[in-house]
Amino acid sequence: MKQFRVAMLGYGIAGKAFARILNQTHDDILAKTGFDVKVVAITTGSRGSLYSMEGLDLVEATRQLEEEGKFNPEYPHYSTMNSMEVVETVDYDVVLELTPLNIETGLPAAKDPDSDPFDCPGNIAPHGQAPASNPAAGGWERIHISCLPHHAEAE
Repeated sequence: MKQFRVAMLGYGIAGKAFARILNQTHDDILAKTGFDVKVVAITTGSRGSLYSMEGLDLVEATRQLEEEGKFNPEYPHYSTMNSMEVVETVDYDVVLELTPLNIETGLPAAKDPDSDPFDCPGNIAPHGQAPASNPAAGGWERIHISCLPHHAEAE
C-alpha cells in the first residue's frame, strides 16, 4: 500500500466537499489504485490549522468548524502553521489550493493583482492548469493546483 499525502489550503465549502467525497470513496480508491489517500494538513486564514503526518480525521475537522466555528486549539493535531509554512515544510504529494478567489481575475485572492498570473516558481501551476499526473507512468508527480503567492529570496 502506497501513501498519497494531501495538504489542503482552505477548508470552506469546496474543502469540506472534497473531505466528504474522500471519506465516501477512500476504500474504493485504495482498492482500485493501491493508494491510501490521507489529508495531512488543513490551513484556514482565520479558523486555525490542523497537521498530522498520520492523516487527519476529516469528520472531526468538519465537526469542529461547524459546531465551534474554528479548529480547537486543545485538539492534538491543532497547528499554528499558516499556508505558506505548510507548503514549504510539510511532506505532501499534492497541495489543494482552496482559498477564496478574486472574482474578477480568478486568481487566489491573496495573489498580487499586478503580478503575472503565470509567473509561478518551480512546479506550481496557476489555477486550473495543473500538469497531469499518471501513477501508471512511473508514479505521482509532485504538483500544485494553483500559483501561490511567493516571496523573493532574501538578498
